[in-house]
Amino acid sequence: MCGVCAGRRGKVQPGDVIVGDLLYTYDAGSVQVEYDPDGTKHERFQADPDPVPLNETWRHRAQAFKPPVNSAWILARPATLAAQGDWILARLHGGEDPMTHRESQERCPAWKEALKRLEDLGYVSVSEHAKLSLSSDGRAYISRVLLDHRGSLPESPPWHIHLAPIATGSSVMRDPTLFERLSDQMRKVLGVEMDADFHHLLLRRVKHFYKWGISRRYVMQSLFAEVPPIGRPKRGKQQLRIDEARKLVSVAKGCRSARREGRSKR
Repeated sequence: MCGVCAGRRGKVQPGDVIVGDLLYTYDAGSVQVEYDPDGTKHERFQADPDPVPLNETWRHRAQAFKPPVNSAWILARPATLAAQGDWILARLHGGEDPMTHRESQERCPAWKEALKRLEDLGYVSVSEHAKLSLSSDGRAYISRVLLDHRGSLPESPPWHIHLAPIATGSSVMRDPTLFERLSDQMRKVLGVEMDADFHHLLLRRVKHFYKWGISRRYVMQSLFAEVPPIGRPKRGKQQLRIDEARKLVSVAKGCRSARREGRSKR
């Protein structure tokens, strides 16, 4: 399964690929509540990560993969908001107007977001007449960046493929300290996403659907028995692949449709 995930800032760049050599659930577990002698309440989360390792063949292929040099899809990678902001600051530092600059669209496609980030950092200010200017902090910052790189902006880091743990959960997280907390459980985690947790829940629902159908004799048996087990045993049970889960979902929907048609004919 592939998709989009949140990457650990400073460790990965937009457009990089993270191959999860270990997938685990970061928000599953129980909360242990304890009280001090004075009655102070303390909550301690006891994680139940349920890790799933990557197939060894896939791991070796990911390690050996080398993209073609100067591939179009790599060259089209979006610049980070930090890099776009640095370009704005450099233009202001040089006495130019970044908004009307000939390279503005190319170098700063996410203009609004990059500008807001600079305002939040206190690096620029916008006057009542919508004039953009450098603050003292912004001038000090970009002066140092240009000094460190001999008067020019640093080049974008090269594209990388990372082999690292990916955490999955059931909730959308907008927490800048998320990776810092996750690293307490898994030191090398680089990605966070929701899709794998969703498919795990989907498998559970399909299984319950078949149990319900068998109990009412809408189906004779569960197709789970026909799916060969894949992966390591998980708490005494075998795991199923995501593609097999999708097949089960489609069959389950067909059974439900047939049941509805049967009702309408009565």
